[in-house]
Amino acid sequence: MPIQTPMHAAATLHALPRRRSPRRDAARQLALLALALFALAATAGTGIGATSLSTTKTVTATVLASIALADPTALDTSPAPTAGTAWTDAATNLLVLGELQPTDVASASATWRVTTSNPTGYQVTLSNTGAAPLMRSSAGTMADMPDSPAALDTSKSHVGVAAGDAVGHAQGAVSFTGTPWGSAGAGGTQGTLYRGVPAAGMIVASRTSGELNDPVTLNFAATTAASQPVPPGAYAGTVRVTAATI
Repeated sequence: MPIQTPMHAAATLHALPRRRSPRRDAARQLALLALALFALAATAGTGIGATSLSTTKTVTATVLASIALADPTALDTSPAPTAGTAWTDAATNLLVLGELQPTDVASASATWRVTTSNPTGYQVTLSNTGAAPLMRSSAGTMADMPDSPAALDTSKSHVGVAAGDAVGHAQGAVSFTGTPWGSAGAGGTQGTLYRGVPAAGMIVASRTSGELNDPVTLNFAATTAASQPVPPGAYAGTVRVTAATI
C-alpha cells in the first residue's frame, strides 16, 4: 500500500461526503412551513396577497318596556260630583263620597293617566283589595252592584263603578274590543254603566299600542233606598288600580 502524501490525504478527505447539520435542517423546515402558511392566507383572502378584508360584529341591546300610572290630583268636574264629595292628595288617596241620606245618590269621578313605551300596549285592572262587599263599617256592609255593567239603579242600596268618560263617551282605552263598559261616541253609554268591584279584579281599560298620558276615568257611585235600609255608620273600601304592559 503506497504511503499517502499530505497532499493526497487532503484530497482524499475532501472527497468524503459532507454531513448535514440538524440545526440547518430544522431552520429550512420552518422556512418552508412559513411560506406554506403565507400562501394559504393569500388564497383565503385574509392575509398577504388578499384584495379585500372583512370581519363581522354582532351588536346587541335590550329594550325594556316601561309603564307609568299617574294618580288623579282632583275630582273630575264633568260631570259635576255630588255635593259633599272630595278627593284628597295623592299621599292618602281618599275619594270621599260624602253623606248619604236614607234615599240618596253620591257619585264622583277621577281620571288616571297611563304612559307606556310598550308597542303592544297595556291593560288597567280594578280590584277590591278586601273581602266582598267593598263598602264596610263597624255597623254593617253596603251591597255591591251586580256583576254586569248597567245603568245606575237608584231603587237599591249598593255601590259600584263605571269606566270611561260619562260626558263625551270617547275614551279610547275604555273602548277596547269586547268592552262591557258601553258604547262610545255621541249618544253613547260609556261611563254610565255601573257594576260592583270584585276582589278578583276586572279590566277597565286596554290599549294595543304605546301611549302617553292616556286617560282612564273611573266613576264611583253609591245609592241608598228606603226600601233597603243601610245601618248608619262610616263606610269605607279600598280599591286597587293596576296598569300593566301586555
